[in-house]
Amino acid sequence: MKAIRLEIYQQTANYRIPNSCFFRESYPLPPYSTVIGMIHNLCGYTEYHPMYVSVQGSFASTTSDLFTRYEFGNSKFDEKRHQFNVGGYGVCRGIGNTQLLVDVNLLIHIIPQNQEEIGKIYESLSNPKEYPSLGRREDLALFKDVEIVEVRKMSDDDALPERVDCMSAYIPLVLDNSIMGIDGEIKQSKMVALRYKDLVKGTEYNINKDYTLHEMQRGRFERMWNKVKVTYVSDYKVKWGNVFIDADNNCPIFPA
Repeated sequence: MKAIRLEIYQQTANYRIPNSCFFRESYPLPPYSTVIGMIHNLCGYTEYHPMYVSVQGSFASTTSDLFTRYEFGNSKFDEKRHQFNVGGYGVCRGIGNTQLLVDVNLLIHIIPQNQEEIGKIYESLSNPKEYPSLGRREDLALFKDVEIVEVRKMSDDDALPERVDCMSAYIPLVLDNSIMGIDGEIKQSKMVALRYKDLVKGTEYNINKDYTLHEMQRGRFERMWNKVKVTYVSDYKVKWGNVFIDADNNCPIFPA
């Protein structure tokens, strides 16, 4: 199976955790939905094209920045309390803080379910129609390398190096059994090991991947997100099991 391997550098980035308002906290790596949204935008897709994504990366440090925050409510406009009058309702303007990741390096593998889309995605990422961003609109992304690579399951004959210097990664707790024809449910926690432990331990997240629209009222729709339970790990090495690898450089990947 073919995939597009994308190496990205960002000077700063914020991959906002939902419901973080006054302090906009960031995920350590971009969620699948953020990556998929960037790909769809650069490809000019107007409807969802199913794909699997593996996200790995690192950052040097974190800092914070200020942003302008607008607060909307149901209260009537009061010139002593509100800065703006919008249709008779008051809107307040203030400031908030955003967490920024600094010197971000990402390694992303994109596996479209329709393998005929490989060429389209590769061309769109190799020659983007606009300067790409990942995270906020101002979080510009430098595409250091875009390659088409083979992805396959690790076999007993593969001798992977102990990649103690590998990037941190999102590892799905359960592998999608439709990837590459695997039958049954496979728990990713059995696939890799930390450097010093026999069990995968890290920070668990329930992150967005894609969504469907559900009509709540006539003409009003709500996004219902499909979420993936992942463990964010670092300082790990591949141990055994149904691990996928980038056949070009034997790099382990974790598609979801």
